[in-house]
Amino acid sequence: MDFWGMESTYYSFDQKGYHLVILDANFLNLDGKYVDYADANFYIDDAHRTWVHPEQIEWLAEDLRNTNLPTVIFTHQGLAHDLWGIKNRTQIQRTLERANQEAGFTKVIACFNGHNHVDACRKINNIYYVEINSLSYQWLGEKYQCTTRYTEEIYRLKPVLSNVAPCEDALYAIISLSNQGIIIEGVRSQWIGPSPQELGLPPGFYSVPFTPVISDRDLAAL
Repeated sequence: MDFWGMESTYYSFDQKGYHLVILDANFLNLDGKYVDYADANFYIDDAHRTWVHPEQIEWLAEDLRNTNLPTVIFTHQGLAHDLWGIKNRTQIQRTLERANQEAGFTKVIACFNGHNHVDACRKINNIYYVEINSLSYQWLGEKYQCTTRYTEEIYRLKPVLSNVAPCEDALYAIISLSNQGIIIEGVRSQWIGPSPQELGLPPGFYSVPFTPVISDRDLAAL
C-alpha cells in the first residue's frame, strides 16, 4: 500500500462508463474482531479466515447507492464459491442484489475472482460470478504429489513443485466491457503431464474440474 500510495485496501473508481469496485477479504474474524492478514497470522482454523469486515460492507452499500453506472466487483477469493469462498459471501450477495432492486435495473452485472484456480461461471439472481483460472498451475498437495515432470536437481531446488500440476502455457484473459455486455477471451493450454486426473484427483473436487483453460465467454448470451 505504501508503494502504490493506496489509502485503503478496498476502493472504487469509474472508467469509461463503468463503475469498478475492489473488495478486500483478507481479514480474520476472531470472535467478532476483524484482524488484517499480517505476518502469516492466517495459519489458523479456516473458519476464521477470509472475511469482509462489516465497515467494508457498509461502505459497499453506500458506494453502490452513489452510482448509476453498470458495476463490476473484483475480489481475490470468490463471492459464490462454496468451499474456499469469502465466509460472509451471502451477506455481500444480498448487498449487491439489494442495490439492483433499489436501482430498478441490473446495476451490478458481474463479479470476478481468482484464488481457486478453476475456470467457472455461474449466474445467481441475475449477477454473473466468474472465476478466473490460475496463470500457471493447480495446487494438488502431498496426496497427489509427482516428481517425474522435471529433473531431480529442479525438485531439490524447488521441492514445492512436486505438489502442483503446471500448465504448458501461461493462462490469461482479455475482458472487454461494452454496451453489449462483457466478452471474455481466454487462453487454452494443457497440463505438463501427468494431469491431476491421471494422478487420481477425484472428479468434482473443489466443485468444478481442474482444467488448464480460461474459457471464452459472452456473458450477455449466458
